[in-house]
Amino acid sequence: MPGPRDLPGIDGRPETPDSRKQTADTKSLLQHRGDRLPPGHPSSPYNADGSRRPAATSLRDLEAAEGADDGVSEGWRAALPRLQGLWERHKERWPAAERSPIDRSKDEEGSWRGDGPGQYLNAEENLVTEHALDRVHDAEREVTGTLKAIEAEVPGARLVGLEYRFKGTERFKEKVADDHRAMPDRSIGEIAGHVHDAVRYTYQLAMDRYTDGYWDLCGRVKGEGYKLESSHNFWTGTQYKGINTRWRTEHDQLFEIQFHTPESFEAKQLTHEAYERIRLPPTAIGNAERKELRAFQTEVSTQVTAPNGAVGIAGYSKDEG
Repeated sequence: MPGPRDLPGIDGRPETPDSRKQTADTKSLLQHRGDRLPPGHPSSPYNADGSRRPAATSLRDLEAAEGADDGVSEGWRAALPRLQGLWERHKERWPAAERSPIDRSKDEEGSWRGDGPGQYLNAEENLVTEHALDRVHDAEREVTGTLKAIEAEVPGARLVGLEYRFKGTERFKEKVADDHRAMPDRSIGEIAGHVHDAVRYTYQLAMDRYTDGYWDLCGRVKGEGYKLESSHNFWTGTQYKGINTRWRTEHDQLFEIQFHTPESFEAKQLTHEAYERIRLPPTAIGNAERKELRAFQTEVSTQVTAPNGAVGIAGYSKDEG
C-alpha cells in the first residue's frame, strides 16, 4: 500500500503496469488527432466559434452520478436542506450589488481592465498573460489524460468537477494584475507562470478509502514524473475541509489537485459563492456581510465528517524540505 515513502525526497513508489503507458499514449494520439480537425467538425473537441465542447458523459460517470449519495452520512444529508436554506436567506438579506460600468474608453488598445480597483494590464502585459494561458491549455491535455488513467487504477477514486478545471480568463487576469500590484518587482511573465490553480482537479474518495486513496493517488501522480510542490491539510479547519496539493510538470507548469470525500465536495460546492464574496474588496462588501459569510462557511464545515486518518496526514512544502 502506498504511503509517505511515495512523496518527494523519500525512496520507493508502487510499480506501474506497462499497459498504462500504452493506454495513455493511445489517448494522447487520439486527442492530438481531434485537435487537428477544423472547429465545428463532429469529431473536433471545439465548436465552430472556437470554444471547447464539454466532455461527453460516459456510462461510468452516469452510474457514478446515480450512486452519488454513497458514502454520505445521514447527518450530512439531513443537515443539507437547512444549510441550503441558510444560503438562500443570506442572498435575500445581502443581494449582490450591481456594479457600476467600468470606464475603459481611455485604455490602451489591446490592454485589459478588470472590475476591481487597480486591476489593469497594459497591451504588452495582457499579451504576455494570454500567452501564459495558452501554455496552461497546452499542458492541460496531457495532465488531464494522465489523471484520468490514474483514476481508473485506484479503487473508489473519481475525478469530479472536470468542467471547472480551468480558471476563467477573467479570473486568471485578475489574479495576475492583483499579484503584480502586490509584487511590482516581479515580471508579468513570472507571475502569470506561477498561478498555481490555473488548471485544477478534484479526486473524490469514499470515507473508508480516503486516507489510503490519498497516498495511493499521490504516489501514482509522482510516478508519472510530476513533482509535488506542497500539500495543505484543511481537515482541522473551520472554513473548508479537504486536502489541497500543488504539482509541477516537467515543463514547469503548475496545477492543483484537491482531495475530497462526497461530503466535503458538496460542502465546497455549497460555499463556493460565499468564498468568492469574501474575496471581494472592502468597497464591494461590508464587514457585517463578510462576518456572516464566514459564519456560514463554519456552519457548513462543522457538518462534514473527517475520514479516519485524514487529520493525521502531514502537510508538505518543497521550500521547507
